[in-house]
Amino acid sequence: MLNSKLQRIKELIQEKEKVDCELAQLIGESEKPKRGRRKKEDDPPAATQNSA
Repeated sequence: MLNSKLQRIKELIQEKEKVDCELAQLIGESEKPKRGRRKKEDDPPAATQNSA
């Protein structure tokens, strides 16, 4: 039951993002940065190495 509610919440959020994007295009707003965490990239940044 909880999983189905969470899935529905995710679906509604995705629909809202689509509607917001289309409205912004129709109104002529500038593109806003996406909210939320950044996706992990395939190549993580190299860790700094200390010379010993």
